Amino acid sequence: MRAHLKVALAKYQDFDLELEKWAFKSPFKPILHRWDRLNALCEEATEASSKEAIDQMMEFLRPILASSVDALARTKRTGKVVFDDVWQIFPPGEFVVTTFYGVEAVCRVTKYEKVRESPHWIISLEYVDWNGECCGYTSTRVTIGYFRGLRHVVSLPVYPLSFNESAAEIRTRIIERGRKFETLRGYHFQTCVGRSSWGLSQRSGR
Repeated sequence: MRAHLKVALAKYQDFDLELEKWAFKSPFKPILHRWDRLNALCEEATEASSKEAIDQMMEFLRPILASSVDALARTKRTGKVVFDDVWQIFPPGEFVVTTFYGVEAVCRVTKYEKVRESPHWIISLEYVDWNGECCGYTSTRVTIGYFRGLRHVVSLPVYPLSFNESAAEIRTRIIERGRKFETLRGYHFQTCVGRSSWGLSQRSGR
């Protein structure tokens, strides 16, 4: 059972099975977020003892996670979520959509957390950026304030790409924009006359 859990929960945010002493607390967020992975491991298991172990584990976990699994399935089916269940739709590694200065961007979730002092969620993200000198991953955080009742997932300031009906189109558009940006990155000298650095700067563009 531990071997299967290690595979399913690998690289999950701030969660080390050894440090946690293999203990889980309700609402068992890591397990819910990796529920599909556990089910896949269950189906893939062929060796007798391994199959028996994961079957027993899943049989034990299903009734415990039933309400959370149903809530997440309902959110995916209706496209609406309640505030307390926001964490369910932001598993680490999920691609999400947000905006930077009014420009649409796709990022990847690195962490989610609920602030105790005030009712809001903070979703930590990473994305590829260029600061004018080097290109690489950088991070940002988006806050989801408290709301009553149900809210459309796509109306949140950050939401999973999979909830958008045009997910494939957005993915294609963002990839093409990234490729275009890559071709424009750096200096592109068109004409150079003489050795003056001023002359070069006047005849170059980014």
